Amino acid sequence: MQKVIYLIDQPLDKRNFKRFGIELMLKEGWEVEIWDITYLMYPEYWNYFNKFYKKKKFSKYFLIKSNNQINFFLKKLKKDSIIIDQAAINLKFLILKIRNYCKQKKITRISTLHGS
Repeated sequence: MQKVIYLIDQPLDKRNFKRFGIELMLKEGWEVEIWDITYLMYPEYWNYFNKFYKKKKFSKYFLIKSNNQINFFLKKLKKDSIIIDQAAINLKFLILKIRNYCKQKKITRISTLHGS
């Protein structure tokens, strides 16, 4: 089974789960993981989200809280994995590091932009 990883810089709620097409990928038989880097990218937004929004529960959801943690996940990637990069316009160091890693390891990365 092929794996797709959603790299998100917005917390996972019911709206984003639907908007990103995650349910469709699951129905099509893909193994889906969600790597949420919101905590690292926008800690002030993460705190706000935790207070006022209901998170979507998903068994393969991973909240990334450190660079060591992202390194751990990157090293586990297989070459046939696909990353759907929802942090498409962000050029912070962490995003560039992930993109460069994928390029070096020849891992497919699809960059998407979603409006509100």
